[in-house]
Amino acid sequence: MVRHQSRVIATFAAMLLCGFSAPVRAQLTRPPNPDAPILVVVTFKSTDKKLGVDFAEQVRDKITGDVSYRDLQMMTKATIDGTLQASGYDLTSALTEGDANLLAKQLRADEYIEGEINKDASGKFVVTSWMVLTRDPTLLQPLGNFEGPSQGNVSSQISKAYQSAHKAYDDIKKCLGSRRESKYPDALSSAQSAISKYPRSTIARICEMGVMNDQKKPAADVLKVAQEILAIDPKSKPAMETEVDAYEKLGDKPAKAKLLVQLLAANPTDSKLQQAVIYEYAQSGNFAEALKIISKAVDDNPGDIAFVKLDWQILYAMKDYKTMWKMGEQMIQLDTSTADTTFFDRTIDAQRLDSNFANAATVAARATKKYPNRADYWAQRGSMELKTGQVKQAITSLRRALEIDPKLAGARMLIISSLVDAGELDSASVAMREAIKSGEDQERVASFALAIASKIFKIANDTKPPVLALWQRVLPSAMYADSISKDRGTKNTAAFEMGVSHYYVASIMYPDVVAQKDCNGAKIVQDAVLAAGSELPRGGATNPAAVGQLMPNIQQMATAVDQAVKVFCAPPKKP
Repeated sequence: MVRHQSRVIATFAAMLLCGFSAPVRAQLTRPPNPDAPILVVVTFKSTDKKLGVDFAEQVRDKITGDVSYRDLQMMTKATIDGTLQASGYDLTSALTEGDANLLAKQLRADEYIEGEINKDASGKFVVTSWMVLTRDPTLLQPLGNFEGPSQGNVSSQISKAYQSAHKAYDDIKKCLGSRRESKYPDALSSAQSAISKYPRSTIARICEMGVMNDQKKPAADVLKVAQEILAIDPKSKPAMETEVDAYEKLGDKPAKAKLLVQLLAANPTDSKLQQAVIYEYAQSGNFAEALKIISKAVDDNPGDIAFVKLDWQILYAMKDYKTMWKMGEQMIQLDTSTADTTFFDRTIDAQRLDSNFANAATVAARATKKYPNRADYWAQRGSMELKTGQVKQAITSLRRALEIDPKLAGARMLIISSLVDAGELDSASVAMREAIKSGEDQERVASFALAIASKIFKIANDTKPPVLALWQRVLPSAMYADSISKDRGTKNTAAFEMGVSHYYVASIMYPDVVAQKDCNGAKIVQDAVLAAGSELPRGGATNPAAVGQLMPNIQQMATAVDQAVKVFCAPPKKP
């Protein structure tokens, strides 16, 4: 037995000294299969940097020992470190997911393994690991969660999990290739073959799901595959995105909104996804939830105009106009281009609804400065200036609006209103006639004319003793209102004010006419009495008591005035 062992040792020594035989030497120096996929294992994330580096090397060694070189090429630590060092990376730090994918592409790897390792309170190693196809980082395969007393034990578990997953590699590759060439039956067949070899294959199902989407298969069928993926990998972005789309097609808005939040939780820095989530909640009317998400996004992305603008829009929808005002000012300071027509329209509207007419006028003034040929902005500016008591400025703004667009609805009415408020009644009367010629609504114009008449009527009625000029000023506006209106209420009031005014005109003039024996004056008084006699009955509904008191006086005055006309206007007697 000892001699036999001696012969073996001697033979081994001779081989070391003299070299292996040709067949054995060829076997040991045979290069890896150039067609075999290349795998990169990156440094595992860990609270202990050394542990992350060492464990990645353990996994490399274990998979290299377990998988034939004919089936896999493992990228060495030296090659990985050399590439990272040349790019200025810290070799002791784990890579971000994006950098891991970039490294794998630079090394022309087909797959890479990532993960996280730490120790629990009992001293056990706790590991989570996943494999990713380099071509697309969303093509991710969870390898599992593992525990063990040693790095060797846990790395063995990962190696076994990887070998199981790797059984589907060729079929997955075929599925992706066939899909790219639109060979959908072949792609689906390869996906099913991959799943039969590795039932937990998420990547095969992602390919299958993509093919079904390409073929526009029923949403319910696609949803089923997406849910199978999420049962294995709850954070699968392709599956969640597909599930969102399926719920949209199926009309299940609540499920879609809930899933979008889950998707955002898995991808918190995805700005497009953040916007999609916010819009979804906003469209469903759940603005409070949308505001919560957007507020966090604004805090997490300072200076990002897209999120500030979304925040501003949500605040408008929620009718939080005060906060919206502040956010809008911040938005246009960050990016002046956001001060567009949407900004001006919504901000003016919001401040008007909030009764903050000063802010609304300020924004409208900015709008006219940026868009000087927009008649509607000049009209809004004039309207807001009116509400802040800037009557003259309002009239100027409104007239500018009409210069730009003579047919601008409402501008002339605001001008008339402004002139009435400013006490420029003669100008208001002229503006009313211009408004009618321009096709404005006659009843609205009549209401302004009556307002002018009523304003003067009150002044005349309150003035003691009665003043002829005031009562005479009532008549043009009241008569104009009566002439253009068909509304019974307007006509009744106008007729009443005309009748009372004519009565006072006649009463005030009559004594002087008699004293001066004035024929022309007598005729004017006669016309006034006749007008009052026909107008007061028409306006009786407005103030029946006043009409009842005045009518007997008018009848007596009519007799006296007729006699005065007869006497004062009689032709002189011939000598």
